[in-house]
Amino acid sequence: MYDQMGADLIITDIVMPTMDGIEVIRHLVAKNVTPKIIAVSGQGGNYLESAKEFGADATLTKPFRIADVLETVEKLLASDSDHH
Repeated sequence: MYDQMGADLIITDIVMPTMDGIEVIRHLVAKNVTPKIIAVSGQGGNYLESAKEFGADATLTKPFRIADVLETVEKLLASDSDHH
């Protein structure tokens, strides 16, 4: 979907059936594209640490509050606009 439409920010779960979130992150990094990436997981710990190592800009552990998502999105997009 990103390849067709692009995006400023992507939120990906780590555990998904067809392509896991780590694969999504690796795909984006390999293509040298620059959306901000938030990785989420109910498994926490190692999954989210791996996501950061592969290029996620932020992580959230499920369950999370919508306010936490909005705050993270706002922070990432604000920091992106500071560089333009």
